[in-house]
Amino acid sequence: MKTPYHRIKRCIIDGILLQGYRFRIPSTLIIEPANRCSLRCSCCPNGQMNAKLRPRGTMSRETFDRITANIDIPIKKCFLHLCGEPFLNEHIAYFASKIADKGWQPIIFSNGYNIDMKLLDELLQVKHLKISFSMELLSPDYYENIRRPGKYCVAISSLKRINEIFLRHKKFYGLNIITNPLSSQEELSRVTTELFNKHSQLISISYSAEFPWPGLPTTGHVAGHLRKHKRICTEMYSPLPILWNGDVAMCSLDYSGDTIIGNILDTKYSKIYNSRAARRFRRMHFLWQRDGNALCRNCIVDRWKNASRTIYRGAFNKLSAEERSEAFNLFTEYYRNGF
Repeated sequence: MKTPYHRIKRCIIDGILLQGYRFRIPSTLIIEPANRCSLRCSCCPNGQMNAKLRPRGTMSRETFDRITANIDIPIKKCFLHLCGEPFLNEHIAYFASKIADKGWQPIIFSNGYNIDMKLLDELLQVKHLKISFSMELLSPDYYENIRRPGKYCVAISSLKRINEIFLRHKKFYGLNIITNPLSSQEELSRVTTELFNKHSQLISISYSAEFPWPGLPTTGHVAGHLRKHKRICTEMYSPLPILWNGDVAMCSLDYSGDTIIGNILDTKYSKIYNSRAARRFRRMHFLWQRDGNALCRNCIVDRWKNASRTIYRGAFNKLSAEERSEAFNLFTEYYRNGF
């Protein structure tokens, strides 16, 4: 638990003495293949009418090659997604292949909605690839309320075809599901059992509460789930997201372009990570002056209390019916205390 002492320490050391400089650069990379999307989900800035969005675009092969050529630090994992649907980029398999050749593990999150199955088939030929699909398959009404203007029947059909391709490649995938505040423990247990039984290659399901994007509180479950005090934003210690056009931002939640600090196409990643703009941004946060940035000014993420749990097929199948239901007690308590 962070105490006032820790906040004072961060202020003195990181903010004043180090002036926002970070000696440890994360070994994780975030590259945005596209910030266009096939859906306008209620849980995402792309689905918010009042959201200020960055210009839409898709990363080219040339841009990707120039980006990776300027990564001059050891990398272990590379996320190929950010504020858009990765499968809308026809070069996504090329990106993943090049990343794997460098010894980095490619990780992709997709909405899985009516995606290009030929592209998925090509993508699954990449070694050590990890893919998860975000689908709220708790009920038709719940799915269609979030994944607009998606249809539940299309999502079910897409997941069936996805499973067939993964089975052919003898690989596995995960699902990400935003929990419904009205769902009981028994309902979550039943849905989990059905999903595992129907989809042989589904290895895990990650359940979580709806996430409140900066400045867009309606995208998340926030009632009763906000701490009294802000904390130092974890993005100040995180990898810098690289956007589809080579721009580099300070925040992986930057849908508006308000935290862009440079461009990597002609500059090494390590130089940008501790550039004057990056250090100024971190110093602003370490000294509790975050109102100086439009995105940070209206952000409640650092106060939000999340609820999440990942259910693995093997462990779940060993539980009794009562134990399966009890596994979702976290969400019952979360919504009971907040609403």
